[in-house]
Amino acid sequence: MGFLAAIFGSTKPTEKSVVEKIRKDSFLSWTQFNEEEYKIGVMWASNVMSDFGQTLENHSNFIENSKVLPHSKTDIINAFGIMIIYHGLNNNVEAVSDLQLSLLFLANFQELDKNDAEIVANFKDVSKEMQEALEDDTNSSNMDEKMEEYQKISSIFRKYSDKALKETENLQNILNDINKVLTKII
Repeated sequence: MGFLAAIFGSTKPTEKSVVEKIRKDSFLSWTQFNEEEYKIGVMWASNVMSDFGQTLENHSNFIENSKVLPHSKTDIINAFGIMIIYHGLNNNVEAVSDLQLSLLFLANFQELDKNDAEIVANFKDVSKEMQEALEDDTNSSNMDEKMEEYQKISSIFRKYSDKALKETENLQNILNDINKVLTKII
């Protein structure tokens, strides 16, 4: 580190300083970056997107626990915003479309109550078991009990499904905002 840099600090942007700006002002701050900050922002967003993509591959239930996300939802949204604008500026319509669709999957990741996490994770299996029980006429003796338990589990799952639907609407609004930014820039 040179003498002036030691006294005044480095004038070269770091990933940390760029990410702090993005976190403070959202992905929209990225449109005001200089060339070096722009590159750092794209690299950061690309890494966040890669991590999120791997998470999607490993966690494909309709509702997943948000604790498995590799980054905060805010960072993931900001990364998507940056990458959608980046690809929009480069006229990569297919990438923009793919990213817009992928962002909506973020809504599947919900903050689950500790007691609900296992129920939600196993809902698909429980639903399948219930369907099989309904089709099996020979096992009707405890059907009322099973139906009551299934309804309880379904109501828990529905609570998170409703949250995911609301979040999908919010993400769609964010996508609309991103598209407005793209329209102004292009």
